[in-house]
Amino acid sequence: MTSTVTDSEIAAYVAAKTGAVPWRMTSSEYVAAVPEHGPPAGRLTSVPWDPELVEAMRRHSIAVVEERVSDSLLDDLAVAVDRRRGRS
Repeated sequence: MTSTVTDSEIAAYVAAKTGAVPWRMTSSEYVAAVPEHGPPAGRLTSVPWDPELVEAMRRHSIAVVEERVSDSLLDDLAVAVDRRRGRS
């Protein structure tokens, strides 16, 4: 029997070990992005930064894949790069 680690468990581990702040991983962002149909959410685990996230995922039972939110993620990165370079 093999054990699998969920994305949320990995994110929680990295946040705990490094002080990283989870990005676009809240219940409200999940609900805004969840499609009507899609792959199953899989095994769900609680996360320390948003106790509501696992409940929202249980209600919908659908995974939000990165490709679905890639435009938002890339826009966030562009803003961060511009700020770092002194542009607003």
